[in-house]
Amino acid sequence: MAAMAAHRASFPLRLQQILSGSRAVSPAIKVESEPPANVKAFIDRVISIPLHDIAIPLSGFRWEFNKGNFHHWKPLFMHFDTYFKTYISSRKDLLLSDDMAEDDPLPKNTILKILRVMQIVLENCQNKSSFPGLEHFKLFLASSDPEIVVAALETLAALVKINPSKLHMNGKLISCGAINNHLLSLAQGWGSKEEGLGLYSCVVANERNQQEGLCLFPADMENKYDGTQHRLGSTLHFEYNASSGQDSDQTGDKSKPSNLCVIHIPDIHLQKEDDLSILKQCIDRFNVPPEHSDAHDELTSFFTNEPEYINELIRLVRSEDFVPGPIRALAMLALGAQLAAYASSHERARILSGSSTISAGGNRMVLLSVLQKTISSLNSPNDTSSPLIVDALLQFFLLHVLSSSSSGTTVRGSGMVPPLLPLLQDNDPSHMHLVCLAVKTLQKLMEYSSPAVSLFKDLGGVELLSQRLHVEVQRVTGAANAHNSMVTSDAVKSEEDHLFSQKRLIKALLKALGSATYSPGNPARSQNSQDNSLPVSLSLIFQNVEKFGGDIYFSAVTVMSEIIHKDPTCFPALKELGLPDAFLSSVNAGVVPSCKALICVPNGLGAICLNNQGLEAVRETSALRFLVDTFTSKKYLIPMNEGVVLLANAVEELFRHVQSLRSTGVDIIIEIINKLCSSQQDRSNEPATSEERTDMETDVEGRDLVSTMDSSTEGTNEEQFSHLSIFHVMVLVHRTMENSETCRLFVEKGGLQALLTLLLRPSITQSSGGMPIALHSTMVFKGFTQHHSTPLAHNRWMNALLLEFGDASRDILEDIGRVHREVLWQISRFEEKKIDPETGSSPSANEAQQLDSSVSEIDDSRYTNFRQYLDPLLRRRGSGLIESQVSDLINIYRDIGRAASETQRAGADRYSSSGLPSSSQDQASSSSDANASTKSDEDKKRSEHSSCCDMMRSLSYHINHLFMELGKAMLLTSRRENSPVNLSPSVVSVAGNIASIVLEHLNFEGHTISSEREITVSTKCRYLGKVVEFVDGILLDRPESCNPIMVNSFYCRGVIQAILTTFQATSELLFTMNRTPSSPMETDSKTGKEGNEADSAWIYGPLSCYGAVLDHLVTSSFILSSSTRQLLEQPIFNVAVRFPQDAERFMKLLQSMVLKTVLPIWAHPQFPECNIELISSVTSIMRHVCSGMGSEKHCWQWWCSFSWWPTS
Repeated sequence: MAAMAAHRASFPLRLQQILSGSRAVSPAIKVESEPPANVKAFIDRVISIPLHDIAIPLSGFRWEFNKGNFHHWKPLFMHFDTYFKTYISSRKDLLLSDDMAEDDPLPKNTILKILRVMQIVLENCQNKSSFPGLEHFKLFLASSDPEIVVAALETLAALVKINPSKLHMNGKLISCGAINNHLLSLAQGWGSKEEGLGLYSCVVANERNQQEGLCLFPADMENKYDGTQHRLGSTLHFEYNASSGQDSDQTGDKSKPSNLCVIHIPDIHLQKEDDLSILKQCIDRFNVPPEHSDAHDELTSFFTNEPEYINELIRLVRSEDFVPGPIRALAMLALGAQLAAYASSHERARILSGSSTISAGGNRMVLLSVLQKTISSLNSPNDTSSPLIVDALLQFFLLHVLSSSSSGTTVRGSGMVPPLLPLLQDNDPSHMHLVCLAVKTLQKLMEYSSPAVSLFKDLGGVELLSQRLHVEVQRVTGAANAHNSMVTSDAVKSEEDHLFSQKRLIKALLKALGSATYSPGNPARSQNSQDNSLPVSLSLIFQNVEKFGGDIYFSAVTVMSEIIHKDPTCFPALKELGLPDAFLSSVNAGVVPSCKALICVPNGLGAICLNNQGLEAVRETSALRFLVDTFTSKKYLIPMNEGVVLLANAVEELFRHVQSLRSTGVDIIIEIINKLCSSQQDRSNEPATSEERTDMETDVEGRDLVSTMDSSTEGTNEEQFSHLSIFHVMVLVHRTMENSETCRLFVEKGGLQALLTLLLRPSITQSSGGMPIALHSTMVFKGFTQHHSTPLAHNRWMNALLLEFGDASRDILEDIGRVHREVLWQISRFEEKKIDPETGSSPSANEAQQLDSSVSEIDDSRYTNFRQYLDPLLRRRGSGLIESQVSDLINIYRDIGRAASETQRAGADRYSSSGLPSSSQDQASSSSDANASTKSDEDKKRSEHSSCCDMMRSLSYHINHLFMELGKAMLLTSRRENSPVNLSPSVVSVAGNIASIVLEHLNFEGHTISSEREITVSTKCRYLGKVVEFVDGILLDRPESCNPIMVNSFYCRGVIQAILTTFQATSELLFTMNRTPSSPMETDSKTGKEGNEADSAWIYGPLSCYGAVLDHLVTSSFILSSSTRQLLEQPIFNVAVRFPQDAERFMKLLQSMVLKTVLPIWAHPQFPECNIELISSVTSIMRHVCSGMGSEKHCWQWWCSFSWWPTS
């Protein structure tokens, strides 16, 4: 496993993820690296205050930070954790220890303020799973102060609350862990029955007796209920099993089992002592053993087996006369939380069970009736709790729609439509969040229920949505009447918060209109409607895009496109209202730097081009030129890095459907490439500012990269920006050039030459940041060759390469061979320099051999995956869907920024004998002294050097497999022909060329540089080991058989003899290194031997590679088979070398050649002292040679003739 991990780490990060099939998505520029400035300022202000005064900066805290990310707030929560550890964690009155007395009072005010801030942050943030300090909440729940307990419960509720938008994604429940045990104990202590049931009777009894609200201890004389109800909340009753030896008679109840103890204290509210004193008395009097149970299993069992709980909650919700509004709202929230838990389980059976339980017995209709009645009383001055109940009901029904759709059941949602429509006309500013929830519910309902769409349209829902959208858009733009009914009050919300809520509502209204427009419903009403408010509203958004941002712009363009696509004949009416012109003007003025805004523009242009007038308008306004700024301007860098794939897909779709724009589009792409080719001086005057802060994320749904981060592109230097921009345009070229006509125009207009000029810039070819660009360029140019090379267009791509390399492109293959030789040599030199005897040594030969074996398996698997990814023919044969391919592409594209900006690389410390990292560790320095900067510079240089080596390893990897695939293609070609002995000229040419390349590899003497006097022997050995491993890979056709063409070629060209010669020289070098032990102690020292093996890994590793290839050459079953014999009976070249007359004689000739070279090693007296891998490989070679010598007895006698062999 370590070797596999080491091999995986040798490749660039994106290549690792591609070949391993990873789906992890990580943005190229991290959105979580730095918190927004206002968040950081608040956190710094809190942390700078002395710990005991932490309550001062927390006073009056309110959320004014747009959409939140919990990672930005984690330093504040860590600071809270420090406070709790300092002032709370050791308090005896919260630990409930033997001595509960505390001299210092509990800092209640500070605790409440901290919990309040925690609750607000958690309610407005995502990524809450990393919440720290959960263990402190069991102390808060143990407090005797009800305000602290309630605040702790509210904070926990905000932590575990499930966002409905995450039900269809990878949202997971946040577990409270051990806190669940405490919560369960609290819940079980309420009600008039066991397990916390009897809630309804408890609430009603208290409400009827207490005018001031819920009271735990109603007066006895006023309670008119029976004996069970008489002491609700005033009796402590606890049963437990007594430990061995404990007296259970203290309960006074002889009817109970002997081991059961009961603590029963009536009228506890009349006791003079406080709660802690009563608890202390119980501890002193009763020896209660600690109880341990699994709260999760107990809760699951409770919700499965206690339907009475749901019935009681619904009874509380529908009881308007006796139950106060806040409690009814809490009961509704409890129902919603349970439904969300079911839906988030991702188990269809649990989802169905939860939905059916809550909907059983007409409960759903009851809740709808409550919703309708409560909405009608929203504006009643006598009912202030209605907004709470409506909010809880809307959250529940939204969850109900989403959970029903996720389980695959049909949503019976038509009944939800009539109660929700009145909310669309509610103009109370304090009810805006309710209107937004209602619109979201209607939108999701129309997505999943066709009957709901029809009913919604029949009841005039589309008109209500359009009119409300028009009102809100006018208010945001300031065009509404100053005396409208929507007047923001400072007592309700600040102007900024109100604007934020308005944008959330506008976004929800647009989404709902899109669903209503797209969904197949009854179109009669909307077609006959004379309401023009929707096109006017969309025009206002396009004219004031800086006030609305990218999310709303995206939704507006989507609605416009849906309207035109559904009824193209409406375009003249829309043009008369100015909608298409407003959209085109917004594009020409500069698209807002938002991922969503960018990707929607081509779709909007495509919709407009459905009409001839619209097509002419797009041409006249040159709207497609927005791509130039998008791909070359720094302000679009971040959104482009997030959405370049989707944008490229949208542009390709536009060219495909609007063919008359294809030529103009190709001109623009070439202009982008030429602009990127320009010098840095031409772009130096452009400010390196961040994206314009015009975009405001309006909801927790979705993810707008621009709005969620305040970090700018100031940290992106010119080289990084250049790499990112070039990579983005490569994505665009790759996607658009998949069309043969677009590709033809691109080549004819000189785009290919411009692209080559761009890619051959030194900043690309000589930088680690250019690696992902080079990776993607292979796919881009492969697309060109498929369209403009006749052989590649009609044949498999490897067969076509075989023809090319065998004829006109022979010199290219020779150049590739020379590059491969240089790369192998440089990798060997790098490994030689990485050996540091003080900090670590090379891996042992055992580890090296394990690495070699695993490398082959992983390489084959990875290359197969990589080839399938690159080859469209293989992709079509595979079972993967287009979605997974797009996901892979997104992963490739997003990591370019990380590759370009990363200054610390993992795995650069030590490398194994095969040239692959043997470990992976971070090199970041945490030192803050004067040497920190120096060390950082050294690390950066080391990282850059390591990056170059990564590139060379990747190049070597792919060249290896190119030669292997060529060899397999030769064999397949010969098998398809009727006469496999008569090989085609291209096969003979390529086979001879490969043999010549390998022979030059083996005869290569290496290079010296000015700082080195001579080439080290170890470097040469490492290099030869890599060459021989390369040869073995070419010889393999399958794991159990050889490629006879390459065996024949290597024999004729003298490659096999060169391998034997270099093997003999290397083995002699090994025995020259070994010396006679100076003392018996040294001979018996295991540590010394192992250390010697570790120091000799540079020679044992290559010898293991030699052993593998020689073992293959002497194995009859590997060389000879029915399909290979004919190709081994005569030479494929006209050479002077003696060639056997049949395959069996050829096999014996190979065995005799190998035996002649191996026998001196086998007979050497120091051979038994070699490492186990070398002994095993040589023994295997001898065994296969001996298998052709005759009888077993003869072989055994010859075997035992060597003096070192143990005859006993």
